[in-house]
Amino acid sequence: MSHYAKLPPPPRERCTYTHVPIQIPIPSTSNQITLAANLYLPTFPNSEKTSLGTIPLLVPHGRGIEATLSHSTVFAARGYTVLFVSCGGTFGSTGTWDPFRTESSDGKAIVEWMREQEWCIGSFAMHGMRCLAYSAFAMMGSDGMEDIEAAVLSVPLFDVGEFVWGTGAMNMGFLVWAEMARGMEGRWGGVMGRGDGEG
Repeated sequence: MSHYAKLPPPPRERCTYTHVPIQIPIPSTSNQITLAANLYLPTFPNSEKTSLGTIPLLVPHGRGIEATLSHSTVFAARGYTVLFVSCGGTFGSTGTWDPFRTESSDGKAIVEWMREQEWCIGSFAMHGMRCLAYSAFAMMGSDGMEDIEAAVLSVPLFDVGEFVWGTGAMNMGFLVWAEMARGMEGRWGGVMGRGDGEG
């Protein structure tokens, strides 16, 4: 792809990484929930080197091998710390999945928790497409997100109302997505998975 688009080649892998399944506590109005996440920490040959940056990701579609290869390990192997988090109510996270309504508050809580961890260098970047891009927009719109250094988003969905009702009639494609999302953990769990060895 880089050749045909006449882009420079991607950076080479520069390190190995460790993978740590974790649970992130999220305050809630009714009770505290926990979000299941996978933390990818770069390990450099020279132990004095530190992470080049932190990339938090909030996604409803699982943390299995397909998502991990395109969103997590590709960056961890190039020196970045990646925090890959499942939305509430999906793939090991407690609570109820409420799409397009909780990404902002959950994202803010994730970042506040992340800042307290010793592996966080103080600033972070975001990337992704579609639902990942929407989560990034929601997080960037929260108060106190001044330490976001960059965001690389493709095919972003940032106005759900326009997407669903933009023509005046409901976009039937949204119903297809809703039906797919409703059963994604059961039907697609083997591919999307938790990325923690449990599904």
